[in-house]
Amino acid sequence: MPILRPFTVVRDWDNEVFEQGPEVDEEPQIFHVWAKSGSDAYDESERLAVEKWGEDGAYWLRAVAVLQGHAYFAQD
Repeated sequence: MPILRPFTVVRDWDNEVFEQGPEVDEEPQIFHVWAKSGSDAYDESERLAVEKWGEDGAYWLRAVAVLQGHAYFAQD
């Protein structure tokens, strides 16, 4: 069984979303996930973004940082 580690993935909106895209929250989106690697954490954050914003909304989110560990201070 693979060992999962905690990651925090920060995704921010492409600037064009505010002109062309759907109505979204202006704040960066932060996802706390468990994954085998940073790459898998990115993939999991993509899945969660689609779950939260749908395909149309998630299209406009760009990964800004993948941090090892759950950085709860990032929620503030």
